[in-house]
Amino acid sequence: MKVVYVLTSKGKDFFSAMTRLSAASVRCSCKNFEVWLVCDSVTHKALIETGDQLLNEVDQTIAVDSVYEEAVLRNRDLKTRLRLLVEGNFLFLDSDMLIRSDLTGLFDLNEDLAVTPNHSFLDPKLQIGDQDKNDLDQMGWSPRNDVYANGGFLWYNETPAASDFAEAWHRNWTQSSQKLGRYRDQPSLNHSLNSVPKLELKILPLEFNAQFRANMRSIHGAKVWHYYAAERIGATTGFEALTLGLMQGAPICMDEVQTMIDRPHPWRRDYWWDDWIAGSVQKKSELSVSDRIWLEGRRLESIKYRIRNLLKK
Repeated sequence: MKVVYVLTSKGKDFFSAMTRLSAASVRCSCKNFEVWLVCDSVTHKALIETGDQLLNEVDQTIAVDSVYEEAVLRNRDLKTRLRLLVEGNFLFLDSDMLIRSDLTGLFDLNEDLAVTPNHSFLDPKLQIGDQDKNDLDQMGWSPRNDVYANGGFLWYNETPAASDFAEAWHRNWTQSSQKLGRYRDQPSLNHSLNSVPKLELKILPLEFNAQFRANMRSIHGAKVWHYYAAERIGATTGFEALTLGLMQGAPICMDEVQTMIDRPHPWRRDYWWDDWIAGSVQKKSELSVSDRIWLEGRRLESIKYRIRNLLKK
């Protein structure tokens, strides 16, 4: 049983640090899993040259040549054809995911592929974002009626139909990226899910991929938290705060990772009263400005912001 990450990195950067943290959560929650890393040759060289600890924290690394120069295109090039690069059945995870439960049961599935609904909503109409819909329309593509899958959590069986899907996804992504000049891979993913004959698909419950920034209510009871983390976003979550610490040279602390897994919410917690804010946030559809400022650690600024708003009323 293995988890596979795809990485494009300059070495010791935000993306490699996220991958290290996510892989550590796999070690905590899925004791029998191997962690594999698939990266392009440029990234592999950078990881070696910078002495990135990620290479020592995975069980196997596969370096693959890519025809693309731009990092994000190299990433999608490998991701879309991943089933063709890795032997055996495996679980692909985005690097900004925290595994909170044992996922061994996935490897008992008989389907060719298992996916999770995008944006953590059950209604397919709420799963498709405006940008994806625009790309689908421009390409003349149609997704399935029962699910619009998120590309961050994909379980692959080792079957001919799964390989056919990977070939179709890579081909369709190549066509859309060339035609539209965008790197997005979910429209081509979902078009491929709808166009590959005899593909047996398992739609997993929302708890397997809680994209809580899209749906706050998905936090409770989730097996996997998906952070939508990015270096340009303030560290409002514990995952992002620990990631920034790794970038500054802090070592992986498995006790800290386990504490983050056991916590009932993903938001940043420096003091006990942060739990109160986190509890109130989970009842909302999205973060307010004052919530975001507080969760970034700027608590006094958040309090002043709230007071100013109250005085305006």
